[in-house]
Amino acid sequence: MILSLFYKKKNLLLCFVIFFSFIENGFSSNSSKIILKIDNQIITNLDLESEYKYLSALNEELKSMNKIKLLNIAKDSLTKEIIKKNELKKYYNLDEIESEYVDEQFKNLFIRLNIESEEKFAEYLKEYDLNIQEVKKKIKIETFWNELIYNKFNNSVEIDINKLKKQIKNEMKNERKFRQSFLLSEILFRIEGEENFSEKYNKILNEISTIGFKNAANIYSISETSKYGGVIGWIDEAKLSDSVLKKIKNLDINEITKPINISGNQLILKLDDVKEIKNDYDSDKLLNEKVSYERNRQLNNFSRIFYQKLKYNTLIRE
Repeated sequence: MILSLFYKKKNLLLCFVIFFSFIENGFSSNSSKIILKIDNQIITNLDLESEYKYLSALNEELKSMNKIKLLNIAKDSLTKEIIKKNELKKYYNLDEIESEYVDEQFKNLFIRLNIESEEKFAEYLKEYDLNIQEVKKKIKIETFWNELIYNKFNNSVEIDINKLKKQIKNEMKNERKFRQSFLLSEILFRIEGEENFSEKYNKILNEISTIGFKNAANIYSISETSKYGGVIGWIDEAKLSDSVLKKIKNLDINEITKPINISGNQLILKLDDVKEIKNDYDSDKLLNEKVSYERNRQLNNFSRIFYQKLKYNTLIRE
């Protein structure tokens, strides 16, 4: 019986080695090979290569990673996209429906990459064997996913308006002529199952020091910003909670915070830059910005929970 168990373990290890050897050899192959199935939809090595190119276009630092890590990032990204798309099909006809907001998000994407026009973005995508239509399809899925989340969970969002008004009142007492805006990146991670917090956190820190924050975000972050290397963008201090603001203000450029507990997940923030903006003391405007930021934060959390539920009920075969 022990011998039988030994052979079973040996065969399992052999299958594991063959799988990754097969992936690495076939990753850039022109022949199509099935990598996994998500319900009735297959993902091939060519799909993974295309997804890797897309993610690399959003974060060029990915090119420095080894193929196995690239495989896992591309595989997770495609899995998430397919699960979302399958759910969206219950509510929308994605092939026929159009939205000006999709075009707006598409424009925001190439501006985020410091590309000034759609024409130049098309040229940029050619370097990765991609085209605008492929990218717009991906943006459409994310756009309508966000709309679905809003429709499902907006009524569940809870915002303490009085608390926010009190914060604004305290801020206005300072009568500062300028306030700060922070260019931030994030890694949002969760501890699952029997994972040890210290071990996972130290593993992330090690990856940050060896492959950089952006690549570590692509691997570990469960936030939608992961595909952009964790880059959030410029955030006005007026939108941040007092607890988060205190942690950021103590950072030097390129430093990171210790993990911040956010709705049961752990958030690491990196300060990429800081600038001063004129303080207009418009209390209504500040309140609207705080409410919008808090609403989006809660909706993003609902989105992650809902996705995990869908993934749990999805048949994924490798």
